[in-house]
Amino acid sequence: MSFSSFFSHVQESPWYGAFLSPVLDQITHGSKVLDVGTATGKLIQMLVREKSTDCTGVDIDESMLKEARRKLDGVPSTLKQIDTQADFPFQDECFDHVCICNVLFNLDMKNRDRLLSKCHRVLKRNGKIVVLSPTGMGKLSILASRFVMRGNKTIGLWYLLTRKNARSWSTGNYLEDYCKSRQLTYARTVVFDGLGLVETLEKK
Repeated sequence: MSFSSFFSHVQESPWYGAFLSPVLDQITHGSKVLDVGTATGKLIQMLVREKSTDCTGVDIDESMLKEARRKLDGVPSTLKQIDTQADFPFQDECFDHVCICNVLFNLDMKNRDRLLSKCHRVLKRNGKIVVLSPTGMGKLSILASRFVMRGNKTIGLWYLLTRKNARSWSTGNYLEDYCKSRQLTYARTVVFDGLGLVETLEKK
């Protein structure tokens, strides 16, 4: 099994949909959404089905996008491969929302700044960047209960692989400080029984 196929399997686990679900609460029905680091397209699948959004997904990994195209066959959406060193191939202020799930907490400061600058450029006024990250924390009893549920075996591996960077991210103030320096409105909410963190950056 290729890594992209394995990751697609992870995204189809019941727990992963529950992890992504709080992002949908931030998205306006029928809006235009850019999903950065879309991987195999699970968020797009949920957004189109539940929010009737016009979704574009971008990723640096063509094998992930190939799996996403297979999964999203028949789902109205656009997928593009991007280069981390190049700007996004979109006009200024063309998306209502930009979603960044499971990405920023793994990047160094330089690449975080670069990615957020690209996202800010394509975001419409009064639009919102929605960032979802694991916290690396939460109650172990809850994690254990989710781990033993049928179809949720991959959550333990996810927790272990992301814990170090996730804890550093969730206890820091990177996005809050970023917003202060750029006159963006910042908010954060702990979700998924303490295992996830949703942060929003609103452009005025």
